[in-house]
Amino acid sequence: MNIQYFLLFFGLMFPLVFSPGPANIVFAMSGIKQGVRGSIPLIIGVDLVFIIYSLLIGFGLGEILQLYPSLIFHTSIAWLFVYYLFSLQIYKNRQKRDRF
Repeated sequence: MNIQYFLLFFGLMFPLVFSPGPANIVFAMSGIKQGVRGSIPLIIGVDLVFIIYSLLIGFGLGEILQLYPSLIFHTSIAWLFVYYLFSLQIYKNRQKRDRF
């Protein structure tokens, strides 16, 4: 990676990580409702997503998708997302059931 690509990547990721966006608003609301200690898992999770996203972009995921657009990769990501949403809903329903 030459310095030009690094500067472009850094110029893109720096504002994304440090700008006040929806994640920071969620952090503030979580801090108000659960306190700082209760908000730490949320903060760690969002930061891990930023790191993983940055690494995937940095290692060329977009280039792979452009080279092989006919891969089942797009479909598998969609199904993983659907599975993730269903698992979140099941987890939420279990929490509600255990509370009563």
